[in-house]
Amino acid sequence: MVPKDKCIKKFQVKDMVDGSSREDIIAATAYPGENITLPKLFYKMIYCISCAIHARIVRVRSIADRRVRQQKRRPRVVKPVEKKKEEGGAPAQTEA
Repeated sequence: MVPKDKCIKKFQVKDMVDGSSREDIIAATAYPGENITLPKLFYKMIYCISCAIHARIVRVRSIADRRVRQQKRRPRVVKPVEKKKEEGGAPAQTEA
């Protein structure tokens, strides 16, 4: 048994059907006009430290770093926001 905060948790999502079989199922359906969503398999994998290192899920850490149980923060990927162009701009001046 491994303490709950010390174990390595990985969440895997897999398609139940591979790509080529999926195309065959969609082609053979009785409802050709509709979108078909095939189910997925969701796995929560829990590893002890030695098994996670052996499976290359995590790396070996130094003795001082082994005491740290918090994960490193991953840098967030921020998508660039497109600026809206102002339409019209400055009003046109008319001569009187």
